Amino acid sequence: MRTVALALGLACLAAGPAAAISVALPDIRGPQVVCFKYSAFRLAKGERVADLELGLEGLSLDVSGPRGTFTIAESEIWRQPETPAAPVLQRDDLTAFQDRTAEGPRYGLLGQTYFSAGRDRLLIWLSGPALDGGAADREILGRFMVGDPGKFDCGRRYTYTMDADGPEE
Repeated sequence: MRTVALALGLACLAAGPAAAISVALPDIRGPQVVCFKYSAFRLAKGERVADLELGLEGLSLDVSGPRGTFTIAESEIWRQPETPAAPVLQRDDLTAFQDRTAEGPRYGLLGQTYFSAGRDRLLIWLSGPALDGGAADREILGRFMVGDPGKFDCGRRYTYTMDADGPEE
């Protein structure tokens, strides 16, 4: 397993509180598991990581594939939905709901973290032109895993933090 933990606290602080840093990426192609701070995603054959932005309290990853591009955005500070829509996918580790926006459908994924006291919380927004609200979207949702990324077989791992110790490889 190759782990890339990126601590960008000082650079983000210098750039401002809402700043995100775009990161130069190696060629990351599926099939492989890409892990984040609280979740993981299985890239399918033909998909690749096209872009990655890291901030102090979240990250955003663009995935390009045969269906087009979609964005995975994970954060520990999303505003929690008061009453999410009916689940389109429900498993022990996650619940996904669909939300309509002017740009099209997007999906919120809820799961538990070490600090959520056994309650699900919004961790991930999935959006982008590759999503159409149909059954193929649920196949993408089914490739997410929420939980301790240490228990997943990660090909790559990206995280975000206020920690300023520097990158690990």
